[in-house]
Amino acid sequence: MNPFLERLQQAVGPRYHIDPEVDVASGGMGMVVRAHDTQLDCPIAIKVLRPEQATAAAVQRFLREAQILANLPHPNIVPIRDYGSRHGIYFYIMQWLDGETLAQRLARGRLSMRETRQLADGLLEALAAAHHHGVIHRDVKPSNVFLVDGRAVLTDFGVATARSRSGEKLTEPGALIGTREYMAPEQIAGDVTPRSDVYSAGIVLYEALTGREWRVVDAPERADWSGVLPTLRVVLQKAVAWAPADRWADAGEFRKALLAAFDPAPWLKRAAWSVGIGSLAVLGWIILAAHRSPGICLGDFKVLAGPPAVADSVQRWMLGKLTGFTDFQVRTGSGCSLDVAGWLSVVGESLHLQTRLPSGPLPLVAATTNDWSRVAEAAVDQIVTRLWYEDNPLGQTFPPLPVTAQGKLAELKAERLQAAGRWTEALAAYLEAEAIDTTCWLCAWRITDVQRWLGQPLVAVESRSYLAPAHLKTFPSQYQSLIHAGVVPMPERLDTLQRAVRDRSFFLAWFHLGDELFHRGPIYGHARREAVEKFERTVHLRPDYAPGWEHLAYIRIAEGDSAGALAALDTFKRLGDSTDAMSGVLQAFHEVGFAWRFLAPAFAARVTQQVVERPVVQRFPGLAAGPRLLPTVDAPAGAVWLGNHFAGSAGSTELRRSGLIAATAGWLALGRVDSMQATAARLRAAFPEPAIARFVAQLSAAVAIFDPGAIVDPIRGTWLDALAGRRAPPAPPGPVRRLLSADSLARAGDLRGALAASAPLAGDSAAQDADVFLRTALFLRRAEWAGNADSVELARRILHWHEQSSLEGWPTGDPQPNDVDWAFGTLARWRLARLLDRAGASDRERCDAYGNVARLWRGGDALHAARADTAATRYRELKCPA
Repeated sequence: MNPFLERLQQAVGPRYHIDPEVDVASGGMGMVVRAHDTQLDCPIAIKVLRPEQATAAAVQRFLREAQILANLPHPNIVPIRDYGSRHGIYFYIMQWLDGETLAQRLARGRLSMRETRQLADGLLEALAAAHHHGVIHRDVKPSNVFLVDGRAVLTDFGVATARSRSGEKLTEPGALIGTREYMAPEQIAGDVTPRSDVYSAGIVLYEALTGREWRVVDAPERADWSGVLPTLRVVLQKAVAWAPADRWADAGEFRKALLAAFDPAPWLKRAAWSVGIGSLAVLGWIILAAHRSPGICLGDFKVLAGPPAVADSVQRWMLGKLTGFTDFQVRTGSGCSLDVAGWLSVVGESLHLQTRLPSGPLPLVAATTNDWSRVAEAAVDQIVTRLWYEDNPLGQTFPPLPVTAQGKLAELKAERLQAAGRWTEALAAYLEAEAIDTTCWLCAWRITDVQRWLGQPLVAVESRSYLAPAHLKTFPSQYQSLIHAGVVPMPERLDTLQRAVRDRSFFLAWFHLGDELFHRGPIYGHARREAVEKFERTVHLRPDYAPGWEHLAYIRIAEGDSAGALAALDTFKRLGDSTDAMSGVLQAFHEVGFAWRFLAPAFAARVTQQVVERPVVQRFPGLAAGPRLLPTVDAPAGAVWLGNHFAGSAGSTELRRSGLIAATAGWLALGRVDSMQATAARLRAAFPEPAIARFVAQLSAAVAIFDPGAIVDPIRGTWLDALAGRRAPPAPPGPVRRLLSADSLARAGDLRGALAASAPLAGDSAAQDADVFLRTALFLRRAEWAGNADSVELARRILHWHEQSSLEGWPTGDPQPNDVDWAFGTLARWRLARLLDRAGASDRERCDAYGNVARLWRGGDALHAARADTAATRYRELKCPA
């Protein structure tokens, strides 16, 4: 026993016997040792103040800690049994906690949902008890929370602050107290309240739920919330808000909201059983955001004369007519941004109705009782018109409506269809509205957007009447930002959209920002997962916006979040309409993508077979694109299966050709180079065309150059040979010559010169289309140069390029650059993982890269299977989530 423990044994003996075999736990001011209580015959813990720290202030603080614990009897707070001092040693006796700290548990990976709920319940119950007694912990962190038989126990009140019954503060202000990584911003200045503990507990629970460290202390809006259910996220985001006033008032309020998010009310559970898990998420948002209620509330209409049932019918009719618009929501009751009241009377055959907004009454409308719906329709038109042009409590975010009544009604019909994700019908409705009333500037903008989503050629520039300055200025500033973003090139487009989301309540800006980050962001250095939070923000602000849920389902499948993907997909199905051609096709694609991403191959094949046979899928003109799009959700095995399925099709040449292209690229992504070559030979034999012959030759050459040893006897004679130092055919396209020129600089040792020379080409997506293999070669080469030049961050951003899904139309014809990008995506991840290993960088990103390599290459040929084994080993060594 060391000398200090001998002194401590003298101080606590003879009742307590210190166990010298158990490691001592040390902190800044004290240490904890295990001992045995000889009277009660049980293990206990002794906390002792370090003698070298035993100043008068420290002794007083140590005593206060013991007093605080003694006055907080609670099953989730470590109990104290005694306090004493002897021979200059100050100590107190606690119950021995036979378990591990949360920090130790998190070292093995994130907690399950059940474990996180138990942790939240116990930790927040303990803090609520402390707050009730006027105690603020000030140092809530994983190492101060023990997990004992599934129960969270809060320890270490050594820096807690408390007030006496008279309000006198019992702890002295002084140096920075707490742990910086978990400390609330105001705590640095010494200004602590229960909201400070709420902030710290929110970070602890975020880390428990995600397995990720909170790395955004100074910028919480940049936090990575991927994988966190929306119902939980909204509660946790409020807990970690920067401003104390924006947080939950105390731990009790926080606990109540969080447990409600984990455990919805009974009626909500019944709704979940009947309509699916995705609806549960939507309803959760509605409940948690009910106090905000951004929209219109229809109150009960007062009946001055006549039967009361008429008022109910009118209100319900108006509710239906006001439901489903893109720019606002409606419900019955009160407490919204705009509360609508009214009265009606029935005298003889006449019905009179007057509605009232907060700004005053609207004109009286009348009709016969047999035609009461005309009265209700006139009232709806009055409300919408006034809302749009005069009284807009929802913020100045409404676009201009057409001038004529017919045009207005046609445009509002199209808006409902678009918000429901019924894109095919919405496009027809917008075109009809524009034909009815040429002042429908919003129609022209929406047409462009919907055509882009449908993969159709965009309307002619002269049809974009909304771009005329006189018309553009009629849009509110937020819409002007969105319109401007649609006509500027990348990456300026992203900057424009980032400015648009400064209005944090404008859900369309969040949706468009997520859309750009998802589809085109990776080409410009953004990881695809950055889009997740944008789509989640979209559906948080508008839980009934079907396109938001569809995009959220898409990206969650791609990012491997099975539970989140299922929730979003279920909600999209509920809000959308599978009879709409595009909506039905998207639902089918996501079901197939989900099956190949998360289910066993045999089961995924059965799901795919059933989905492909649906009439809405069979009628889809872009059906041949199906297998070539599956890599966008990281499902190359599905691309191979469906591609081979189409290749065996007796009827359609387009299906067979596109299927073989997909299968060829899919085999490479799976590390099956022999299978890639065999399928490429089938493709070339079946379709002896210049574009196919060029694709097969370049694919062979690219594999030999970028994955040495993966292919034997590659095909020569393409411009790619120049990247290997061999003679290449003369006169390649201009953008290819620019890459080869930069490569010459790199070969001469000027890596930074090569990066500078190729940078304009890396930012010019149109130039990258000059050759099917140009973008892949460009980004793989630039990542090599950046890594060799010690520009790890640049190389890291470059190696995400393959996550893009930037498409012009449906890929049903000749091979496209996307096909090649996705085929080399697994190799890019392997390079990224090794790069980050050498740099000792982000474990989250390394885990993602190694996990995907292990998943995709585990069935590959010898070279790639060996890499998959290495990736799996590194995944375990990094303690990545199971």
